[in-house]
Amino acid sequence: MASHAGYGANAGVRTLVASLLLSDPIHIDASVLSDDVHMRQRMLGLPRTAPFAPDLEDAHTQWGDSPALQEAFIRWFCRDPIEVTESALSAKTARSFFVQRRRALDTAAEGERDPIDMERLTMLCKDEWHGTGRLLVQFPGDPDLAMLYMSVVRDGTEVKLDNLFALDDPPAGLHHHTPACWESYNVHDEDAPAAAEYINDADEFWSGFDDPAPAPAPAHAASAGVSEPAHTPTDADESAAIRDIVRGAYTLFRSRHPLDSTETFLELVHSAIAPQ
Repeated sequence: MASHAGYGANAGVRTLVASLLLSDPIHIDASVLSDDVHMRQRMLGLPRTAPFAPDLEDAHTQWGDSPALQEAFIRWFCRDPIEVTESALSAKTARSFFVQRRRALDTAAEGERDPIDMERLTMLCKDEWHGTGRLLVQFPGDPDLAMLYMSVVRDGTEVKLDNLFALDDPPAGLHHHTPACWESYNVHDEDAPAAAEYINDADEFWSGFDDPAPAPAPAHAASAGVSEPAHTPTDADESAAIRDIVRGAYTLFRSRHPLDSTETFLELVHSAIAPQ
């Protein structure tokens, strides 16, 4: 795929931020999530839709367990931000995100200002992200809250949500994102389809173990009305399936982060499956 010189991130980021902050009731459409998020959700067996979470206004009047509900909502599509820091995802992420939502919804209801003020969003990059289509969006700061960041990746002409997290201290090694950061953007055409099949065809892949093509039954069994027993997956079958999924995940990881090491991928896997 040819590079898209001069591609601007503003329009895609604005659309993504609006979908997160202004949906009422809160909703995340699967189409805005990155391939990595979909892969993680499939590997962890997470539901296809986000769990319910009340907004702050609702939480104060109806939901005594709202912090836990809000944190579960965040963890449905978020992971530890290992690409920028060793800090683990915390409850501060949910708090910072839902405060940003409340402010955006209130501004939209007033109708006097743009609820998505791009001048107050800071787009950041790292040298190793150049050409990968990744950037970090920093939300407006609040002295009482951890700083909220949104990691996004470019997917063709769209921008997809890859992660959301809040940090007390700004991550090191970042610079302001410019169109030049994406000028060498390139999707590895050979790797991407191979990795994507593990996302798009996961249900078909697993159902193959439960519903194999039946072998022709012996004549005497058919005449007696006796069916042959269905194939039952063995430990070897399941181990092979797991290895295939891991290889698919690693292929996808390398297509998105060609400069990262295998150790970085293993850290990502560990952060996804570690007890929360």
